[in-house]
Amino acid sequence: MNLVIVKHENCGQKYLFKVPDKESVYAGDLVLVSNRRGQTQATCLCNSFSMEEGSDEYKAILTAFGATEPLASVVGKYYYSKFNIPAEPPTTKEILSKIAEKWDSLNDVEKDTIIAMANNSVTV
Repeated sequence: MNLVIVKHENCGQKYLFKVPDKESVYAGDLVLVSNRRGQTQATCLCNSFSMEEGSDEYKAILTAFGATEPLASVVGKYYYSKFNIPAEPPTTKEILSKIAEKWDSLNDVEKDTIIAMANNSVTV
Protein backbone atom coordinates (compact mmCIF):
# COMPACT_ATOMS: atom_id res chain seq x y z
CA MET A 1 0.00 0.00 0.00
CA ASN A 2 1.23 3.47 -0.93
CA LEU A 3 0.92 6.03 1.91
CA VAL A 4 1.69 9.68 2.65
CA ILE A 5 1.56 11.94 5.68
CA VAL A 6 -0.19 15.28 5.08
CA LYS A 7 -1.15 18.44 6.93
CA HIS A 8 -4.18 20.62 6.26
CA GLU A 9 -3.76 24.40 6.10
CA ASN A 10 -4.25 26.16 9.45
CA CYS A 11 -4.15 22.85 11.32
CA GLY A 12 -1.19 21.42 13.21
CA GLN A 13 -2.48 17.84 13.10
CA LYS A 14 -0.82 15.34 10.75
CA TYR A 15 -2.87 12.74 8.89
CA LEU A 16 -2.15 9.50 7.07
CA PHE A 17 -3.67 9.02 3.60
CA LYS A 18 -3.58 6.28 1.01
CA VAL A 19 -2.03 7.18 -2.36
CA PRO A 20 -3.23 5.27 -5.47
CA ASP A 21 -0.90 2.52 -6.67
CA LYS A 22 1.58 3.65 -9.34
CA GLU A 23 1.24 7.27 -8.21
CA SER A 24 3.84 9.25 -6.25
CA VAL A 25 3.65 12.46 -4.27
CA TYR A 26 6.54 14.32 -2.73
CA ALA A 27 7.18 16.46 0.34
CA GLY A 28 5.76 19.92 -0.29
CA ASP A 29 3.27 18.80 -2.95
CA LEU A 30 -0.20 20.29 -2.68
CA VAL A 31 -2.74 17.47 -2.99
CA LEU A 32 -6.49 17.01 -2.99
CA VAL A 33 -7.67 14.50 -0.39
CA SER A 34 -11.03 12.93 0.15
CA ASN A 35 -12.14 12.47 3.74
CA ARG A 36 -15.41 12.19 5.65
CA ARG A 37 -16.00 15.93 5.25
CA GLY A 38 -15.56 15.88 1.47
CA GLN A 39 -12.58 16.91 -0.59
CA THR A 40 -10.01 19.40 0.64
CA GLN A 41 -6.44 20.54 0.03
CA ALA A 42 -3.50 19.27 2.04
CA THR A 43 0.29 19.55 1.89
CA CYS A 44 2.48 16.44 1.81
CA LEU A 45 4.96 16.35 4.68
CA CYS A 46 7.00 13.51 3.17
CA ASN A 47 7.43 11.56 -0.02
CA SER A 48 4.89 8.79 -0.49
CA PHE A 49 6.10 5.42 0.75
CA SER A 50 5.02 1.80 0.47
CA MET A 51 4.11 -0.63 3.22
CA GLU A 52 2.70 -4.10 3.21
CA GLU A 53 -0.92 -3.85 4.28
CA GLY A 54 -1.53 -5.77 7.49
CA SER A 55 2.15 -5.86 8.51
CA ASP A 56 3.19 -4.96 12.05
CA GLU A 57 4.86 -1.80 10.71
CA TYR A 58 1.63 -0.83 8.91
CA LYS A 59 -0.44 -1.39 12.06
CA ALA A 60 2.05 0.67 14.09
CA ILE A 61 1.84 3.65 11.73
CA LEU A 62 -1.98 3.48 11.76
CA THR A 63 -1.86 3.58 15.55
CA ALA A 64 0.68 6.42 15.62
CA PHE A 65 -1.59 8.63 13.50
CA GLY A 66 -4.86 7.50 15.07
CA ALA A 67 -5.98 6.29 11.66
CA THR A 68 -8.56 3.60 11.03
CA GLU A 69 -9.18 1.47 8.01
CA PRO A 70 -10.22 2.05 5.35
CA LEU A 71 -7.82 4.95 4.95
CA ALA A 72 -9.00 8.08 3.18
CA SER A 73 -7.34 8.70 -0.19
CA VAL A 74 -5.34 11.28 -2.02
CA VAL A 75 -7.43 11.88 -5.15
CA GLY A 76 -5.27 14.37 -7.01
CA LYS A 77 -2.18 16.53 -7.10
CA TYR A 78 -1.98 20.22 -7.99
CA TYR A 79 0.56 21.32 -10.59
CA TYR A 80 2.21 24.72 -10.80
CA SER A 81 1.84 26.56 -14.08
CA LYS A 82 3.73 29.84 -14.37
CA PHE A 83 2.07 32.64 -16.31
CA ASN A 84 3.96 34.04 -19.27
CA ILE A 85 4.05 37.68 -18.20
CA PRO A 86 6.14 40.04 -20.32
CA ALA A 87 9.00 41.79 -18.57
CA GLU A 88 8.47 45.33 -17.36
CA PRO A 89 9.80 47.93 -19.79
CA PRO A 90 13.05 49.55 -18.69
CA THR A 91 12.84 52.80 -16.74
CA THR A 92 14.20 56.06 -18.12
CA LYS A 93 17.05 55.86 -15.62
CA GLU A 94 17.99 52.37 -16.88
CA ILE A 95 17.88 53.54 -20.52
CA LEU A 96 20.05 56.59 -19.80
CA SER A 97 22.50 54.43 -17.88
CA LYS A 98 22.89 52.09 -20.87
CA ILE A 99 23.36 55.04 -23.21
CA ALA A 100 26.06 56.47 -20.92
CA GLU A 101 27.84 53.08 -20.79
CA LYS A 102 27.77 52.83 -24.58
CA TRP A 103 28.96 56.42 -24.95
CA ASP A 104 31.90 55.83 -22.64
CA SER A 105 32.91 52.75 -24.64
CA LEU A 106 33.07 54.64 -27.96
CA ASN A 107 36.27 56.20 -29.29
CA ASP A 108 36.36 59.87 -30.37
CA VAL A 109 35.74 59.16 -34.09
CA GLU A 110 32.58 57.19 -33.31
CA LYS A 111 31.38 59.93 -30.95
CA ASP A 112 31.84 62.54 -33.69
CA THR A 113 29.85 60.40 -36.11
CA ILE A 114 27.01 60.02 -33.63
CA ILE A 115 26.99 63.77 -32.94
CA ALA A 116 26.91 64.46 -36.67
CA MET A 117 23.95 62.13 -37.17
CA ALA A 118 22.14 63.60 -34.17
CA ASN A 119 22.53 67.18 -35.37
CA ASN A 120 21.72 66.22 -38.95
CA SER A 121 24.96 67.84 -40.04
CA VAL A 122 28.47 66.79 -40.86
CA THR A 123 31.09 67.04 -38.13
CA VAL A 124 34.74 66.60 -38.91
